[in-house]
Amino acid sequence: MKIKKDSTDKFLEVCALVFLFANIVIVAVSISGLPETIPCHFDFKGEPNQYGSKSLLWVTVGVSIMIYMLMGIISMFPDSFNYPSQKEDKEGQYKLGLKLMLSLKAGIMLLFTIITLIMIRSAHTGTAKGSSWLD
Repeated sequence: MKIKKDSTDKFLEVCALVFLFANIVIVAVSISGLPETIPCHFDFKGEPNQYGSKSLLWVTVGVSIMIYMLMGIISMFPDSFNYPSQKEDKEGQYKLGLKLMLSLKAGIMLLFTIITLIMIRSAHTGTAKGSSWLD
């Protein structure tokens, strides 16, 4: 069943796309100024406990692109989601399912962008401290 997207759905799709492109641009612009080895994993205190090549940032971009595409494909088939009741108001449930997938997609793209920014910042400072939730 094809569900028509309302303005909220379109807004969420645009947000997801903006976050994805922001991630790509951030990596492309900043990668040349980074050291060859950057922190790529942090403990609960914000201290790096694993390091990797700066090209690892492109891996995060690639993963975010794959997730964006996969969630876009899954969103095309809201009738395949698992709903509590299939008897009443199928179209309403499909619209809510689509909205959930679009919200998740936008949130995940934002999360990947934040992770990229933290990795880049920590490559310059040596720590992830200073991020509001790690202080």
